[in-house]
Amino acid sequence: MSSTTNSSTGSYANQLEKFVALMDKLWQEHLTSPTIAGPEKFYAWGNLDYVVIMSEKKFDDLVELKTKIGCLEIKKDTDGKINCQIVEDKTFRKKTTNLELSSDPQEILEKAIIALNHYYSKNIG
Repeated sequence: MSSTTNSSTGSYANQLEKFVALMDKLWQEHLTSPTIAGPEKFYAWGNLDYVVIMSEKKFDDLVELKTKIGCLEIKKDTDGKINCQIVEDKTFRKKTTNLELSSDPQEILEKAIIALNHYYSKNIG
């Protein structure tokens, strides 16, 4: 079953749905080797500026989006709809301290979708 069968919520629901569809595609076409932490497996995609980390449960668990302009936690709310919130990640941000942080999840999602699409379509045949 595709993650996109779950609806998204918030003023940036359209961007969340595009992000979920992209991650479904990357899961199918570019699945990485997992990092195993206890009984769980975690996967990562991206480059130095845009990183996605998720468990094998995909959007049924927390998905982290770490970008050069801000970081998001993406997960289902109590109604089962996918939503996100901005979180501070000082460790990731140390590498890019000269950039302005965005307070807009839609902007973070839009730029991440563009960057990840470009990276995986251009650099990885």
